Amino acid sequence: MAELALQLVDLLPEFLSWLISFVIVCKFWLNHHRLLTLARSANYAMVWLNSLFLMGQSFIPFPTALMGEYGGNPLAVSLFGVVMAINTLLFIALHAYILRHLLKPELTDLEDPHIIRKSFTGVVSYLLGAAAAWASVYAAFLLYMLTPLFFIVPPEPHRRDVSHSISPEGDKK
Repeated sequence: MAELALQLVDLLPEFLSWLISFVIVCKFWLNHHRLLTLARSANYAMVWLNSLFLMGQSFIPFPTALMGEYGGNPLAVSLFGVVMAINTLLFIALHAYILRHLLKPELTDLEDPHIIRKSFTGVVSYLLGAAAAWASVYAAFLLYMLTPLFFIVPPEPHRRDVSHSISPEGDKK
């Protein structure tokens, strides 16, 4: 029994890398699902951006396995953060494109006007984790575990303040 317990402890990096990766992929999937409901239609550019994002998602098992196998290696742990940062950038590109070109008109006032800027929190956090890996792989694991918590629940729609908007006739409302 003690031997199994020691082996399970040795497998902790593999388990943590799988768990972190699962939560991140789940977060991406939930937000991707919500994002696609914002588009009034799909066009060629959106399909390509979506395909690039999905390509990035399909690559996640590689750095996850690498980080699990070499959990004490700063390069392996750092690579995971870089890949997650790139995936976040791909999602941001898709999100920005849909908001600028394909957003359903009835949703315009419900979308957070700062959502793209806020999304860079994930990029910065994953890159901080990648940098931290060179000082402490434990710090990097912690940053990777905390980052999805910023985005695990899609943002609630909210009304923009229209009390100071100007009507088509030029009058203040």
